[in-house]
Order: sequence, then structure tokens, then C-alpha cells
Amino acid sequence: MLVHHARSEWDGNIIVGYLNDNGVEATLQSPPSMPPLDAMENLTGSDKVNGIFVLGYEAEHARELVKEFLNTVTDDQVLEEAAAQKLKLDKETVTQLRGALKEERQTFEFLGVIGAAFLARPRCCG
Repeated sequence: MLVHHARSEWDGNIIVGYLNDNGVEATLQSPPSMPPLDAMENLTGSDKVNGIFVLGYEAEHARELVKEFLNTVTDDQVLEEAAAQKLKLDKETVTQLRGALKEERQTFEFLGVIGAAFLARPRCCG
């Protein structure tokens, strides 16, 4: 059962970890690996992308834990620090990973635009 829709895969993984640490089995429905990710979610209108799912009987408890977590952790920097501690990463490595993800997303967006332009081009002489 869907209990929360995370802003990003990064946030979703942190919340799933928090739920698991508090005895609730949770999973994150990650976005498809096809670019552009934001367009895929917007076109399908799917709330399942970055959706956090739990078993039905744990849904109410999970929602309470998510609410508690979100009320406690409202700053992106605090989220990054929590992730770094969980993964045993230092701030420099987290910064490098975020930069790499940003570059990768830009590449996928560029490839998506190129692909859309290629698919939309007029066909000739058939």
C-alpha cells in the first residue's frame, strides 16, 4: 500500500531506511531508467514513481513514522548528513555523487530531447 510519495529517489531511500530501522518493511518504487525521468512521471501522472510502499496492515503505523520523520527532518542538508551517516560517507563524497548525478541527469535529458526530435522528424518519400 502506498504511504508516501517522496520528492526524489534520494529522499525516498532515506525514508525507506528510516521505516526499516523502525520495524516496518518498506520498499521504494524507483523511476524507470529511461530519460527524461520527470517527463515520464508527468505524462503518466503516476504517483507510484518514488512511492513508498508497505504491507496494508502496517500502513497506518508507517504513515505516522513518515510524518514524524518529515516533521523532524525538514532541511536538505540534514537529509544529506543522515544519508552520509547511514552509508558511512563523508560530505565531500556526497557532494561528488550529487554532482555526478546532476551531470548524468543532464545527459539523459539531452538524449531525450535528441530522441524526441528524431522521432518527430517528418518522413520522406515512402
